[in-house]
Amino acid sequence: MNGPPRGGRGAGVGGEPGPAAKPQGRGARAVAEDAREAWGGHDARELVSPCGLYCRLCALRARVPGQAQALRETLKKDAIEYWGPGVPGFKEFWGFLDMLTTEDGGCPGCRAGGGPPGCRVRRCAAEKGLKLCVDCPDWPCPSLRFLIDSYPSFLDDSRRLREVGIEAWLAEQEERARKGFCYADVRRPAAAPGVEG
Repeated sequence: MNGPPRGGRGAGVGGEPGPAAKPQGRGARAVAEDAREAWGGHDARELVSPCGLYCRLCALRARVPGQAQALRETLKKDAIEYWGPGVPGFKEFWGFLDMLTTEDGGCPGCRAGGGPPGCRVRRCAAEKGLKLCVDCPDWPCPSLRFLIDSYPSFLDDSRRLREVGIEAWLAEQEERARKGFCYADVRRPAAAPGVEG
């Protein structure tokens, strides 16, 4: 599984752009700027987890806020605010539902303290001083097995990131998000997450 980095070390979040890539349609930088604007001025690279998953393709951000808002509206039509407070746990449920309706679904992303608290992939990247696992000479490693087994496109997506660099890769991921792609659509059940608890 180990091998020399493909596409150079320039694919890293903090590194120089990788080999020249020609994303379809608009330029990679323009799309990255759109992503930054859409996410409250944050750099879209902050939404790339150390393992290489992109937060905007996670159901918690891509779908759950709209679904939670629809549920909230349905419950309001059914007068939940009148009868709900008498139901044990309603206050906590309603607060949780409110949180799910936010643009990030209540998860700020791995780089901002979200994601699994005991994620060994995130911890390993931090210990090695890496922003992305694909910049590690040991990539892909056994710590990524859960993701490789869970997401059929994970290795191809990671290879693509190494090949074209972060800006072009982000443009491609934003295009996937615009088309409605979500990791949950392709996720396979796996034995156990890369979390130590």
